[in-house]
Amino acid sequence: MSPPIAMRVFRHTDQTWFAKQSGDINPIHLDPLAARRTQAGEPAVHGMHAVLWALDSLVRAGWIAAPIATLRVQFKKFIYLGVEVTLTFFRRSESLLRVNLTAGELILATLTIGFGPPAASRAKLISRETACTVNPAVLELADLPGRAGQLPVIAPESLARSFEYADQWLGPLRIGALAQLSTLVGVVCPGLHSIFDGLTVGFVATDG
Repeated sequence: MSPPIAMRVFRHTDQTWFAKQSGDINPIHLDPLAARRTQAGEPAVHGMHAVLWALDSLVRAGWIAAPIATLRVQFKKFIYLGVEVTLTFFRRSESLLRVNLTAGELILATLTIGFGPPAASRAKLISRETACTVNPAVLELADLPGRAGQLPVIAPESLARSFEYADQWLGPLRIGALAQLSTLVGVVCPGLHSIFDGLTVGFVATDG
C-alpha cells in the first residue's frame, strides 16, 4: 500500500466557507437538525469541496504536472465532519491517474483524472435563462425533464487563491465552475432533496 498523499479533517467552518464561495447552501451541509432527516443523518461535507482539495493536494505533491483534460468522480459514501479523510493512490498510466478518498477502510470517493490539453469548445448554449433560487429548490422527478438555464457567474478569485496549486493547471474559471456544480445539484436541480452521486467533466479551452 502506498503512503497517503494527503490527509484532512473538515470542520463546520469549512462548510460555511465553501457554502459562501460556491452558493451551495443546502442544509444537508449546514444544519444538523435538517441533516438528521436526510440519508446522511448528520451534516455532510460538500463533495466538490473534497474534490477541489484532492486536486490541489495532488498538484502540490507532484502527482499532477500536466494539463487536466477530463475529470470523473464517483461519490460512494458521505464524507462527515470531524473524520480524517485520506487521499490515496490507486492506479496510474501515462494518460490517467486514479485516486481514492478514504476514511479508515471505507472508500468515500474515487477520482479519475485524464491528462491532455483542454478540448476546443463545441458546446451550444442550451438556455439564456438564469437558473437560480434563493433557497434550495424542491423538485419532484416529474419536474426535471427539460429544465435548463445558466448559473450566475461567481467571482472565482478567492477559490483560486484557496486552491492555488490546482489553479496552476485548471485556472480560476474552471475551479469556479467545479465549485458551482455543488450549487447546481444541491440548490437548483434537483435541489433540496438531492444526493450528488458523481460527475464526468471534459474541460474546454478558455481565456481564464
